Amino acid sequence: MTQQMIQLATFSADGFRDVQAESARDAAEIFATRQARRDYGRNGHCRTIRLDSWTESRKSYTFQGFIGRPVRGENATSGRNVWVYVRRVA
Repeated sequence: MTQQMIQLATFSADGFRDVQAESARDAAEIFATRQARRDYGRNGHCRTIRLDSWTESRKSYTFQGFIGRPVRGENATSGRNVWVYVRRVA
């Protein structure tokens, strides 16, 4: 069995420390989860994230996510939509 090396890139978003991730989508999910924890406490999470647009150079991406907290007794999240703007640093 061969082991593949995972290529990580550095991504940034305003108001957050940079992260290393495999893709812009992974980075956006991390940033959205950080925003959810700021807004909703330690139970805050990112329920969904989707790519909305990107630049031709693939250096900047715009994602839409839904962040919130779990609704007790249901398989649901109470929260709001957020926009996440991600830039590839390295």
